[in-house]
Amino acid sequence: MICVYRDFTLLPSCICFREKKAGSKKLHGVNGTVYNELIRALCRDFPTLVINRLLRKIECLDFEAVTYDVFKSGVFTCCVLEDYLRLVEYLFNSLDFTKTGKCDKAVCDAVLEQLKTSLASNKTDARKIVESGYNLGPDGLFHVLDKAMKRDTHISTAFTLEMFTAECCEAFIAKVKKLR
Repeated sequence: MICVYRDFTLLPSCICFREKKAGSKKLHGVNGTVYNELIRALCRDFPTLVINRLLRKIECLDFEAVTYDVFKSGVFTCCVLEDYLRLVEYLFNSLDFTKTGKCDKAVCDAVLEQLKTSLASNKTDARKIVESGYNLGPDGLFHVLDKAMKRDTHISTAFTLEMFTAECCEAFIAKVKKLR
């Protein structure tokens, strides 16, 4: 790619902006077009609903100068979300006892509630973090699933992977800081 400076100096690497006025602070970063293209490329394998929700939070305007901190944050969010989606799929497959591609709604709701409770904590208190980790661990999930299965003895509607992913990602994306 090419670096474009305000004085139109061309250098290899990427499209970035630099203020070249004497005595002023320099503005470094990429433009919004490059940033948005990269974010979309990183999210290309995500479900469409998840991409749309995420982009509403982290997308920049095409003409904006995106600083490296914002750039790093957006890329990091996409990478973490990719891992999160893999874990959500693994969890769904673990909950799909009949291997039909559908899970019991009561079981999914119980897991989703546990997930949302764990993600809802805004505190950086070590005790809260450990508690959240425990709630999402095997013992915490077993307890919640056991209660859900005992409580709901009739056959309820089913969740598909897409529905479960959308619900889980809603909890994740709610924690992402909005750029604008």
